[in-house]
Amino acid sequence: MDGRGWKSFGRVLAGYVLLTAVLPLLCAAVVSGRAAGPLAAAPDMPQADAALPQMPEPESPAQTVLLWDAAQEALLELPLEEYLLGAAASEMPQSYPDEAIKAQIIATHSYYEYCRENACFALPQNAVLQVNTAKREGYLTPEVRQALWGEWTQQNTQRMETLVAQTAPVLVRYRGAAAATTYYAQSAGSTAHAEDVWGEAVPYLVSVDSLQDCQAENWQQTVTFTYQQMYDVLSTRFVGLDLSGDPGGWFGKIESTPQGYATRLQAGGAWLQAADLRTALGLRSTCMELAAGDGVFAITTKGYGHGVGMSQYGAAAMAQTGADFTQILQHYYPGTELSGL
Repeated sequence: MDGRGWKSFGRVLAGYVLLTAVLPLLCAAVVSGRAAGPLAAAPDMPQADAALPQMPEPESPAQTVLLWDAAQEALLELPLEEYLLGAAASEMPQSYPDEAIKAQIIATHSYYEYCRENACFALPQNAVLQVNTAKREGYLTPEVRQALWGEWTQQNTQRMETLVAQTAPVLVRYRGAAAATTYYAQSAGSTAHAEDVWGEAVPYLVSVDSLQDCQAENWQQTVTFTYQQMYDVLSTRFVGLDLSGDPGGWFGKIESTPQGYATRLQAGGAWLQAADLRTALGLRSTCMELAAGDGVFAITTKGYGHGVGMSQYGAAAMAQTGADFTQILQHYYPGTELSGL
């Protein structure tokens, strides 16, 4: 992938950044201590990797982070350490092990650097990423952390400051450049290939096992929509659908990846992208099964999030069974390397 390709991929991620930031806040289940079985070794890198051009010398990581706060419509200029602390606090509950939180801090930092180097988002005042402090998306301010942690604020803050100090210099890199270290709450049992979700292959965003996720609370969830509710969503969010006749016949074939993530499905005589339907209905995952009857549609999903990159629950489960942050990151981003250790 040439420089333009990396920038193109970065822009594709724009539609997902807020969604992936808020998911873990809604899913703060304590990790089960039971192991789901040994993790498979990371797959070999595809042959196409050898043809990639050499990347330029890596840029020096930023020490001041530029965020656009959608809540205040203002630029936030934060010291790197404060951003990493507030971002990790927004992504993982304090019940998660240290090594998982370290992996999250490094993934957060690396993703920021990737977006800074590739100008992924067209934001005001040269901001690199967008957050929403009012909705607690992407970054928790000290005031919000105080409100959430209460009497545990001092203890949690000291812990997080220590973890940030240990990991702030570390970045995940691929061919010398910061990697697009995407993450989410839970996989469907294995992670997804980037091209199956965003339409563009990335050598280190490939499917790996994450079987521990299947033990997460609410890993499988069924939600229902009345026929009228489904009609309202489909008719307003999509065009060219034929929603006449029996609602039980509105949906047809679902095409899925070998990992179980739906890529597209038939609805109203047309093909819809599964990710678009997930967004329209507010579903937890594109790993879905759909059934109609008794006046309702029942949709069962597995996992929570887009499925590309690091599973936060899986990282916590790996840490509980003795993995350190380097092993976690190497598992979920195969073929990358860590700098700054």
